[in-house]
Amino acid sequence: MDYNILQAIRFGHNQIIFSTPKERLSDKSELGQSYLHYAAESGHDSIVRYLINVFERDSEGMTPLHWAATEGKYLACNTIIQSAAKAELTLSASNTVSSLVNAVTRDGETSVFLAAIKGSVQTLNILVQHGASVSNQNKQGDTPLHVSILNGNWDCINKLVQSGANPNIENINGKSPIQLWEQCPLSQTHQYLFHNRDDLIQIINRLQQTIQEKDSIIETLNQNSGANKHVQVQAAVPEPPPKSFIDSDKLESIIKDINNLESTLSNLKRKINNNNNNDS
Repeated sequence: MDYNILQAIRFGHNQIIFSTPKERLSDKSELGQSYLHYAAESGHDSIVRYLINVFERDSEGMTPLHWAATEGKYLACNTIIQSAAKAELTLSASNTVSSLVNAVTRDGETSVFLAAIKGSVQTLNILVQHGASVSNQNKQGDTPLHVSILNGNWDCINKLVQSGANPNIENINGKSPIQLWEQCPLSQTHQYLFHNRDDLIQIINRLQQTIQEKDSIIETLNQNSGANKHVQVQAAVPEPPPKSFIDSDKLESIIKDINNLESTLSNLKRKINNNNNNDS
C-alpha cells in the first residue's frame, strides 16, 4: 500500500484521495486491509463515503464498521451503516444492515463489543438504533456488558442494560456481568441496576414506609422537646432534662438517613420512568 495515500487518509487530505486513480485505491495490506478500513479507523467521513464498500472484510474478518467502532468514530459508523442501507436494495440477501452491524470478527467480536471496549456510548447508540445485538459473546465468552463493567464505564453499562443486555451470561471463566458488577465500585452508587420494575416498586414501597417511620420518630422527639422546655420554664430551679429530651446527634442521624433514603427513592423512581419510556 502507498504510504502517502495512508498519510492522506490519516490526516483527512481529501483532495489527494479524490485525485488518486481508483485502481491505486484498491490495494490491500498483507493482512487484507483496504484503504477503506484505514479511513473508517481515522474517522474521516468524506473519505469513507468516497471509498465505501461496507461489506469488505480483512484477514481478521473485520469490516470497516468494526474498524470505526474500534476507535469510537461514530460519525463514520453512521455513514457506513447508511451506505449499507442503500446497498441492501441492490445486493444479495446476505448483505444487509442487520448482517453488517452484527458481523463478527475471527475472534467473535461484534462492532458493539469493540465500541464497548473503546467506551464510546455514541457508537453504541448508533449501532443499537440499527438493530445490533448487545449480548453476543466473543471466543472467551465475554459480552459487551462484561467489558464495560470491567472498564468501569457507567455510560456504556447503562446503555447496554437499557438496551436489554443479558447480565447472566457466563464467560469461559464462569463469570457473568452481574457477578462482575458486585465487585465493581460503581455498584455502590447504582446498586439497583439489575432490578426489574416489580422489584423496584417493592423497594420503593419499603423505603417510603421507612421514611414515614423516621418522620414519626422526629415528630415524637420534637414534641418531647417542647414539653420538656415548658416544664423547665415553670420550675423555680431548673432540673436536668429527662432522658426523653431530644438528642441532637440522634436527630441529625435520622435526618441524614431520611435524606439518603429520599435520594435513593428519587433515583429508583427515575429508573422506573426510564424503563417505561424505553418500553413505549
